[in-house]
Amino acid sequence: MATLALVLTVLELLAKALPTAIKVGTDLKPFAVSLYKQFKGSDLTEAERAELEAAVDAQFASFMRPLPPAQPGDPDYVKST
Repeated sequence: MATLALVLTVLELLAKALPTAIKVGTDLKPFAVSLYKQFKGSDLTEAERAELEAAVDAQFASFMRPLPPAQPGDPDYVKST
C-alpha cells in the first residue's frame, strides 16, 4: 500500500532529523494515523489502522537498535591502548 509506505518514510525522516523527538513508539502512532488520514483523504478502516500500528511498532523497534561501537572520527571514539 503506497500510503503506508509514504507514512513510514516520513516517520523515518523525522526520526533521523529529530532523534530526540521520538522517545517511545506510542508517540508515533497518533502522528502516523493523522498523516495517513491526510494522505488518504478519509478515515482509516480497522484493518488499515491495525496494519499501520503494527508497521509503526516494527519501525520504532528498528530505531531503538543499539548503535555500533564508536569508530575513528566519531566524537565519542576512544583509541584503545
